[in-house]
Amino acid sequence: MSQDALRTELGANPPKGLVAQLDAAALEHLTAAVRAAKASQREALTRAEEGALRHLPRLVRRALRTVLR
Repeated sequence: MSQDALRTELGANPPKGLVAQLDAAALEHLTAAVRAAKASQREALTRAEEGALRHLPRLVRRALRTVLR
């Protein structure tokens, strides 16, 4: 199950050598770390997007947000 969760988080199969070397607890820890890193990246990108859009007039921001999402 741990390998399936890691595969889901990565969006691809994890390297076979990595999976072979890690036990289930380590795979779960790695999966949690990947999940946390992705969440952190998503938050940083959202903050950067909002910061960039603040330079535009409000009406343009709304239209551009619709296009970006």
